Amino acid sequence: MPSSEFFGVVLRAVGCAAVCVVVTGCALDPKTLAYRDRLEQGAIGPDEFERFRESQAEMLALVASASDPVPLTASVLDRELSKAAASADVARLRQLIKDGAKVNAVDEWGNTALLISAREGEMDSARVLLRARADVEGRGGAMTPLAAAALRGHTQMVQLLLRAGADMNAVGLNGQTPLMNAVKLNRMGAAQALLKAGASTRVTDRVGDNLLVVAITEDYPQMLSLLLEMGAYPDMADANGLSPLYWAQLLKRPEMERRLLAAGASAEHLKQVVRESRTYTFQEY
Repeated sequence: MPSSEFFGVVLRAVGCAAVCVVVTGCALDPKTLAYRDRLEQGAIGPDEFERFRESQAEMLALVASASDPVPLTASVLDRELSKAAASADVARLRQLIKDGAKVNAVDEWGNTALLISAREGEMDSARVLLRARADVEGRGGAMTPLAAAALRGHTQMVQLLLRAGADMNAVGLNGQTPLMNAVKLNRMGAAQALLKAGASTRVTDRVGDNLLVVAITEDYPQMLSLLLEMGAYPDMADANGLSPLYWAQLLKRPEMERRLLAAGASAEHLKQVVRESRTYTFQEY
């Protein structure tokens, strides 16, 4: 990329950040926003490679299983539909659908109109698209509309998509379920909606951390309590055989330790046996 173009991109990014802070205020700090964007894109950092255990074959199978019934190219009308979803122009959405726009078409980034609406929390747009038979599982990039709504913390959108039949345990290309997305960024409302709907608590992220371990290491005491109240197994170990109680003690979080013990966590299960370590091949990364 030419240097002038690079600096242009940087300046635009800085400008957008400034507008967000001055005009509307950002609910998340820049570091957390960057983390959220990494999760949405399915990206992992070099610090996560050491514990990444998915083989190339497993990743290809995951990609192949993604629900993507839409064409890879879209007409002008279809692209306008994506723009209308992005701008939450409900009247325009209705007209475009009436004119023949495909509700499951994708934009240049691979996002369906429903994914865009779900990500932005635009309820009216999402309702219009769902009534027009938009695929509730249609993926955009790394995740489904439900996963995107959970990551952004749009509780009402999560509830709407669940009522529409969205798979609450679908694993995105970032290796996470919608519930894991919600827990990662401490989205209490979204997590509660998913848990009440029956989302599995026996899930891990792509590096092997389970929901309780994430809540403890990220210091989310309320999230930990919610997970335990909704039946999360208090002794579920991470990929290294370390229990939630182990992490609470290591990180000196006595209140979390007390909550785990009250939920039945055992001090005898601090470190558990996991599969033997082995040499990884380059293809597995």
